[in-house]
Amino acid sequence: MAVVTMAWLSGANKANNSSPSTFSRFWPDKSSSPCENLQILSFETARTMSRLVGLYKFLSDGEFSELRNGVMKSRGVSYLNSDDERFLLNLVCAEKLEELDCAAITVSRLGQKCSNIGLKRFDVVFGNLKEGITDGDMKLEYNSRYAQKIVEKMEKYVSATSCLFAALEVLAEMDLSERKLKLMKLTCDHRVSQIMNNQTSLEEKLAFQRKRVKHYKETSLWDKTFEQSASLMASIICITYTRICELFGSFVSCLPNISKHCGASNKSQPFKVHPDQELVLVNDEKNLLSLFRGFKSGSLPKSPRRSYPIPTRFFSEKLELVKLKENTILGETGKTLKQILSSPPNTVGDAGLALRYANIIILAERYSDSQTSVDEDGREFMYDILPASLKAMVRSKLRSRWDREEEEGDDRELAEGWRVAVEEILRWLAPMAHDTVQWHTDRNLEKQKFESDSMVLKFQTLYFSDLEKTEAAVAEVLVGLSCIYRYENRRRMSR
Repeated sequence: MAVVTMAWLSGANKANNSSPSTFSRFWPDKSSSPCENLQILSFETARTMSRLVGLYKFLSDGEFSELRNGVMKSRGVSYLNSDDERFLLNLVCAEKLEELDCAAITVSRLGQKCSNIGLKRFDVVFGNLKEGITDGDMKLEYNSRYAQKIVEKMEKYVSATSCLFAALEVLAEMDLSERKLKLMKLTCDHRVSQIMNNQTSLEEKLAFQRKRVKHYKETSLWDKTFEQSASLMASIICITYTRICELFGSFVSCLPNISKHCGASNKSQPFKVHPDQELVLVNDEKNLLSLFRGFKSGSLPKSPRRSYPIPTRFFSEKLELVKLKENTILGETGKTLKQILSSPPNTVGDAGLALRYANIIILAERYSDSQTSVDEDGREFMYDILPASLKAMVRSKLRSRWDREEEEGDDRELAEGWRVAVEEILRWLAPMAHDTVQWHTDRNLEKQKFESDSMVLKFQTLYFSDLEKTEAAVAEVLVGLSCIYRYENRRRMSR
């Protein structure tokens, strides 16, 4: 099967010894019968293209360096999630491979409408690439002129399709207004002249809007064939997968070294993450589970850095193997990626509280930044949405705090001290809460946009946060807000 696939890719022909580039086999054959246009499917295709473009740009040297030196070293991630760079990079790699697999599934479905054999069996082509089987003439170089042209063309199509979607919505509203005017014309005889003027103006706007829609249909994916769209995405998917192997190969040792199989056209050296990094590969399921039993997050950056026995989820061999006979993109990969990206035990995500805690933290931040004091209703609302375990923790801390209040001095000093403490905690806790909400929103199908600038990754969220540490931090914030409320309430009553 692999040999046959490579024959499709390389364009091997018994009657002709010439071997065109691999990706030339993805492009539509002008001699073949006309292919159907995407039309209504153009919108979902544009969303997939947009995600692919975002994934491609995320893998640049600058973005990858910023990821390792910025977000991964942030206080919240280091303290609540992990300060082990290898573990975090494995999570990033798994998440990006999952995104790429979703795009590959879309291309595979579009390929069923194509006459090109490479697109029609793209599941096999991509499966072979995951096993490291490539053609010597494959153009897999990241950031090459070839790749940049494809990305620019995809961005152009995404933008035009987004404009078409907006123009169609406006046209639908104008059509509705026209029908209402016609109905009013029949029922309101005394306002006929005014209605006629409005209808004339609306008809002119409708004619102009229909021209806009026609223009966007011609320039967007609406009038593009299945082969034209699938060929662009298929090429970028293969290039992107190769780039992932280059960037993360030093951390995920079972990723194939595809760059070694590329032809002479790939002259650039692979971007080295850690040239001297020691590689670790966990193949045994029992060993993997035993590692997670010792899962621990990091410590606050201010304290001396300690080495924790943090487990590192490495891809098993199953991750890269695709059963060709099943004609599927994922094979065992989907199950493995799901296991890697699932929250370990004793984490906020495992308890199903990530989104709830994120909303609580954001609400606390809003009250902390508010120029006015927290009223009784707001305080009660925040307390009501707390889980039972956190309610008990807050009550215990508050009792202890009020018992020591007489010994600690003036309410004003106590409240000001808590205000500083709350701001300090929220400085690193609030960004993780916002990222959690954003990450969840990005994956809501109803809210997905054609062009999204969000680059939030799952390791930045509360899903992998240590449950005990997170609850302790949230409890401290809530106790601090209660102290501030108590002080301000007493001050108002004493006036």
